[in-house]
Amino acid sequence: MKLDLQELYKQNEYTVTVNDNLRNETFELWRNSLVAASRYFDMIFVASGEIVKVYSQNALLFGEEDIEELFTLKSAFSTTNRRPGRTHTFMEHVINRLSIVCQGTVELLIVLDDSGKVQIYQTDDLNRAPQVYEVSDSAWGLAFSSQRILAVSANSHNIEMFHLGTEYSSKFNDYRSRWFHTSKLVLVGHNHNIPNISFDSTGRYIASVSIDCSLRVWDLYELHSCAVFYSYLCGWGVCFLEDNDFQKLDLKSMTEAKIQTAKNYGSSAPSITTEQDYISFYSRENEFDDTIFEGDHNVLLDENLHNVEDFFLASLTEEPDALLLYATHRTVTLLAFINGNRLMPLASSKNMFENPLDSRTDVFQRVNMIEKIPGLHCVVCVSQSGQITILHLVSTIIMRKEKQYRSWSFVPQLIHLTHVVDSPIIGLSVSPVYHGQEDMFLRFYIILVTYSGKVITIEIKRTASAVDPLHLSHIIL
Repeated sequence: MKLDLQELYKQNEYTVTVNDNLRNETFELWRNSLVAASRYFDMIFVASGEIVKVYSQNALLFGEEDIEELFTLKSAFSTTNRRPGRTHTFMEHVINRLSIVCQGTVELLIVLDDSGKVQIYQTDDLNRAPQVYEVSDSAWGLAFSSQRILAVSANSHNIEMFHLGTEYSSKFNDYRSRWFHTSKLVLVGHNHNIPNISFDSTGRYIASVSIDCSLRVWDLYELHSCAVFYSYLCGWGVCFLEDNDFQKLDLKSMTEAKIQTAKNYGSSAPSITTEQDYISFYSRENEFDDTIFEGDHNVLLDENLHNVEDFFLASLTEEPDALLLYATHRTVTLLAFINGNRLMPLASSKNMFENPLDSRTDVFQRVNMIEKIPGLHCVVCVSQSGQITILHLVSTIIMRKEKQYRSWSFVPQLIHLTHVVDSPIIGLSVSPVYHGQEDMFLRFYIILVTYSGKVITIEIKRTASAVDPLHLSHIIL
């Protein structure tokens, strides 16, 4: 007996709600994500130009039209000087990214802007003046580690890190520390802008994706790039995953003949020696639609697959340090990070999004918004051009010649929204339905905002049968 895709999909239920409650707001295109929902309070933050407005989340998602903001956050900088920013002609502090992170039990809202300024607010005391940091160019990617390190990627092609922990002062005065007499650490190695970054759960490693068509993993103990994966397309999104993010399946019908041993594809850099080579290679990215990286055909998921078993394509004999999702303009690849120095692709899909209804949004095709849904073994992937896919994360064990192999993959589930998305998506956030409370059905809101001001809410939750721990927590077929 095989596990049909529909059985996997039925573990979760979806309800979609759409309104126009932000139609009077003015948003900027070509930003990263301009929406962030609190996990503990009934608040959602929306960036409009240089300001951040605070709304009641329930009112914004489900209230009547003409919802007004609760208040506007007080910025540490003037938003009326009309000076040009790094990428904007008349807004110095136009906001590029909003994100919610947790520092212990304290929830923080982090705001990145075009001048390189970083503002940090406590969501339980928004009247308090924000902490302010600064990077060397327009700030875009953001990650926060379990060690309380804030990393920001900038158009300087570097990643700049700040220590927010209470122990920073002692590290500043400790000559043995990386933080000795320095306010920030800098990672140098990419050749172009870095849209997104992600920490692993230990805080030792950080992953970055770049327009230079590479994914890098950095070792913060050594402050160097320890693994690189090259593709033929610009990198836009990245997300570290752990083994417990994956649903473990005991697939008795799996045959070892279908599974190859993972190989070190994507480890060879393109042959680029001059500036003209660089321009010629990266201007041809659309020509590589049928080949994302060296050897991609070995781990490419077929769009006509019907059984979950068929999504497992590559296996490992050793436990990886972590797993990662790497996204380009239409493709998402799952990779294993092994022994602190190798990246091996396990599965890749380029047929996981709807085609935009309006060809004018094709230029916004970039999967630059990725969010995990805690407890549901799912990840949300969103393209700015208006498409969304839920990835079901799955793993299994394969016995081959009495030896145990592990395999990880994902099963894409398209969420059909092109009939309601009328403009590029400018923000994604995932929020629990019941703030700060336990919920056996693990209900979450996937919140999308479009450039035209539409608010699209997808409520996702476990089905009643999936909540039963004897049913699908470990499927045995």
